Amino acid sequence: MERTYDDIAREFHRTRSRPWDEVVRFIGSGPIGKVLDIGCGNGRHMEVALENGTDAVGLDLSSNLLDICSERFAGNGQVDLVKGDAISLPFGNGVFDRVLCIAVLHHVPSRRKRQHVLGEMFRCLKNGGVAQISVWNFDQDRFRTLFNKHSRDDFPGVFGDVTIPWHKSDGRVVDRFYHLYTKEELEDELIRSPFSIDTVKIDRGNIFAQLGKD
Repeated sequence: MERTYDDIAREFHRTRSRPWDEVVRFIGSGPIGKVLDIGCGNGRHMEVALENGTDAVGLDLSSNLLDICSERFAGNGQVDLVKGDAISLPFGNGVFDRVLCIAVLHHVPSRRKRQHVLGEMFRCLKNGGVAQISVWNFDQDRFRTLFNKHSRDDFPGVFGDVTIPWHKSDGRVVDRFYHLYTKEELEDELIRSPFSIDTVKIDRGNIFAQLGKD
């Protein structure tokens, strides 16, 4: 995904200006502390953390998206930006009070690796900390059609795996890997993780989960 998002970073940025309401509610739902945003993209959700008066660390695989964050937060001492992979987070144990993983887990290309991402999130979270993840919801007409059209040839035997095209302004098509989740499948993956599950709910085209480290 690194090369994919480096390629589409500027166009992606122009389509992602507003933070999601669920994230705004999560960040503003209590004492915050230090926030880690895994797959921070253009920084729109880190901005919410800053508005609530906390420090934020943004991690992303894409150097070009991190460059956009650098421009966005130039001179702001509350922000640290780190190039890295969610599968192996470059942080110590119990560093963060809150962890965001918004629209990231569905890009990880196997269930084993997705469990590893959840384990890394858990490791970096303080005891008593909370995490929020979101994935795209399979149960939509546009995804069912796309899945039936593409996934059988691209990912035979792996239910939910599909490539979704990004159409660039120069006419090129850039494919992005997704694992499209049902609510039941996400709940099953979370049960197998070390987290305690607070809530799992569908909000339009996304499934959100709030998780705890007891």
